[in-house]
Amino acid sequence: MALVTEKTETTKAEETNKADSSKAEKNRRILVIDDNEVIHDDFKAILGCEEEGLVDVEEEEEAIFGTPSDSLEKEVYEIDSAFQGQEGLEKVRQALKDGHPYAMAFVDVRMPPGWDGIETIKHIWEEYPALQVVICTAYSDYSWHDMLSQLGTTDKLLILKKPFDNMEVRQITCSLTEKWELVNSLERRVALRTEELQEVVNKLDEANSDLKDFVYIASHDLREPLRKISSFGELLEESLKGKLSDDELENLRFMTDGANRMTKMIEALLIYAKVSKNKPVFEIVDLNETVKKVEQLEVATLLEDTGGSIGVSKAMPKVWTDPVQLSQLLQNMIANGIKYQDKKNKPRIVITADKIDNDKVKISVKDNGIGIKKEYYGDVFKMFRRLHSCSEYEGTGIGLAVCKKIVDRLNGEIGVDSKVGQGSTFWVTLEAAREE
Repeated sequence: MALVTEKTETTKAEETNKADSSKAEKNRRILVIDDNEVIHDDFKAILGCEEEGLVDVEEEEEAIFGTPSDSLEKEVYEIDSAFQGQEGLEKVRQALKDGHPYAMAFVDVRMPPGWDGIETIKHIWEEYPALQVVICTAYSDYSWHDMLSQLGTTDKLLILKKPFDNMEVRQITCSLTEKWELVNSLERRVALRTEELQEVVNKLDEANSDLKDFVYIASHDLREPLRKISSFGELLEESLKGKLSDDELENLRFMTDGANRMTKMIEALLIYAKVSKNKPVFEIVDLNETVKKVEQLEVATLLEDTGGSIGVSKAMPKVWTDPVQLSQLLQNMIANGIKYQDKKNKPRIVITADKIDNDKVKISVKDNGIGIKKEYYGDVFKMFRRLHSCSEYEGTGIGLAVCKKIVDRLNGEIGVDSKVGQGSTFWVTLEAAREE
């Protein structure tokens, strides 16, 4: 039933659009700019169907289409006159101000003592580029090349030679006014769709922002009860030491370990949420100093526990980035290289950075770990995608997803090259620091 209703509503909307379209009055406003009043009278006579000679055209239409000429829809044109280019521009301005723009204009080339036709068109198009224009001339004042060099290559410009052919004037007028209508209609539809899409984007941005706030708040509030579960579990294990059976002790440890893993995951989610929430603050950052700080602070304990080491092959260039997010990025990449190792290995991380394409710096973090199969290159940067079980390697499955999010927000790229059993090289490209 819901589907039928939806279809009915859609049909009604379509019918409304069609009705509105059919009721909409077409723009048939024409401006004639010529210093000769006789020319104005000629256009009004030709387009007003006042000349006897036009009866032959109607008879031809009847012969060709088999429809009586009286039944053919007659176009009604509204013709305004301007006798100098400056006056024509003022009329165009006033029409735009009134919300009733002209669809097309016939413009004479020679109009002393003011602007000539080309200069007039240039001024009009600066303020109203949608106007369709026909240049009227009996002389070779400008070649087609000269006109294009001044007005540019365009499909809004035609040349009409004097003396006029009545049928040619009518055909040009009909075609250009209809073209204006089609273009204007398309632009209105595009503007409407753009507005609708922008509304959708705004709603998605708002929903996304609310979701980020929810994740941040929920994750923050969940840490406290999990910390209590973990703490009380450890206290229980200590106070009941020797009183619990092996199965009971194992179950208690499952609870404590589960709470600890959840705490780590929530902490990782908080980091991810912070990256998404906090706008990067760009500045010139010294990579050498940043790596040294990460090594001495953020991953110092991890290096000590595993016997790992970090090497920098050469001095690294400066980058234009957010220093806090860069530190988090390097910390996660280094920690990943240290974590995924054969148990017999001592982790060895080598960091290099080279300028590429003059305005980019490629930072590579190479490890001697277990490596990654090529078919999994894309998966490692996705949230909660783990290639190994928790029993094999600890982790939350969020670390590299955080790296991807950071790099995206820093307008860079991230990737990996690896061979199973020979280690991996994770790389990112960031903007190079501007020359001081």
